[in-house]
Amino acid sequence: MFCARLDMAVDGNKNTVSEVDVVPQAFCLEKNPYGNAFNVVETVLSSESDGVRVYDSSKARSWRISNAEGKVNPITGKSVSYKLYPFTRGAAQPALLTDKHKCAVNHKGSFANASLWVTPYTEAERFPAGEYTPQAVEFHGLPNWIKANRNIEGADIVLWHAF
Repeated sequence: MFCARLDMAVDGNKNTVSEVDVVPQAFCLEKNPYGNAFNVVETVLSSESDGVRVYDSSKARSWRISNAEGKVNPITGKSVSYKLYPFTRGAAQPALLTDKHKCAVNHKGSFANASLWVTPYTEAERFPAGEYTPQAVEFHGLPNWIKANRNIEGADIVLWHAF
């Protein structure tokens, strides 16, 4: 279990995260007569509860982190952004497969129940499982931090990528 803490600053500290899925377009004689078209669906994540995401390989899911201050890429005409592709080689790994209530691994490593967590930057939030995890009696870390359900849209954000 690994969790990378990515303190984002895409051409500035105010960033927005979007989930990007590739989905098939429904068959339609006028718009998709051969049934082979697909669309990209982008969903903005605006709160910490929205920012807890699981990778879905059936949708070639990725996450786009874009500048929220209106800075534009002069070539594409779109906002300056960075894209996180969680799995470019090999099979995508499932989220943690332990019992959510009875297993100590899940209790101390519950950050691994999701592929992505997004939180606002807070200097004290440095370790996804909390500080001094082996000695801790109760869990600290990502699941506790997001209980406040803080805003993450257009904010100074941190991505936590568990893999």
